[in-house]
Amino acid sequence: MNQLLERISVDPDFFFGKPHIRGQRIWVSTILDLLAGGMSMAEVLKCYPAIEELDILAAIAYGAEMSRDRYVAADALRYGPQCRQRRPPPSAKPRPAESRTAV
Repeated sequence: MNQLLERISVDPDFFFGKPHIRGQRIWVSTILDLLAGGMSMAEVLKCYPAIEELDILAAIAYGAEMSRDRYVAADALRYGPQCRQRRPPPSAKPRPAESRTAV
């Protein structure tokens, strides 16, 4: 996996410090978004002919490494952070109607 990760570059002076395919102006997140959206590796390679299959695998490996230490709650992705704050946790029981106050 280390050989794959060598294909990813993170430079604070280039591309706002975002991880990208080394030697290219393609963010890792772009590759991951395309794959998550249903594109095949062949389709990604057709869109970005300057990269190789190993670059796509490197982007996936980088995403896997990043997710080991950090995660984003699925609710934040589905409903947005403002909605997640207003939704009660699944274990919360609704209050009885008579104890609710008008806002």
